[in-house]
Amino acid sequence: MNRPAAKEKTRASGRSRSYLQTRVRASRLYEAAFILAIFELTRRLHQAYEQAYDKQAAEWLLPQNTGGGGGAGGPTLNTGPRAHFDSKRFNKCLQDFFGIVPEKDGSIVNPFFDRRYGGSFKGFANGNPGHTYSVVTNINRNSVTLAQDLNRANGTPNYWLTQSGLTLGSDFKGRFGVNYVASDVAADPKNLAIGLLGLFAHELGNGLGAETGMADPFAAYAAENAKFGISDPDVGAAFERCAFGGLVGLRSGRVGSHREF
Repeated sequence: MNRPAAKEKTRASGRSRSYLQTRVRASRLYEAAFILAIFELTRRLHQAYEQAYDKQAAEWLLPQNTGGGGGAGGPTLNTGPRAHFDSKRFNKCLQDFFGIVPEKDGSIVNPFFDRRYGGSFKGFANGNPGHTYSVVTNINRNSVTLAQDLNRANGTPNYWLTQSGLTLGSDFKGRFGVNYVASDVAADPKNLAIGLLGLFAHELGNGLGAETGMADPFAAYAAENAKFGISDPDVGAAFERCAFGGLVGLRSGRVGSHREF
């Protein structure tokens, strides 16, 4: 539990007007810097995609042959149909779960994910540009570090050993936030592009759940997900199931109730 912040000591005459104005300006500058940093990272991810686009980067667009809320999963292989990305189905799930429409900006891919660079998404609440939601997915922390972060956030030391992905409510401020796909999971050649895309969609769902103000995005879907044999209780698992027909196996590329991690 966070301790209440200590109150500043003030002279009997109070703070001067110029001092208070300086504090307000500093606060506004900080907020503006945070927003600019998110959009700059998103722009760089898109730029890297355009400069390094190749067959591997495009695999997620094609059928494959191959809490916080985290993505732990299990080693059992799925036996369902091979997963594929259907933009119309994905967009419908975005609307159904979060009331969000993806932004369309010329040749920029949205949503975007590449195992080498990470991912991003930008959308509008019911298509209203005045209510923009943005999520940036980093791949700069490994699965052990993500598990430690989750344990720390939930107050469960040493409970999780690894996490394939992670979204923490504390990393989301308003309609902007950052989450993670584990760097070692993204770099492992045994993990298929379509499986990584499913994992990205999972964490995107958790992030949008936090941004749109869901009461408990990390546990509210336990009963619903259990109907499909999915033990993960978060909205990310429900959103991934909606978009792909189940959790997408990292190793098999098939849908089912397991992450295969």
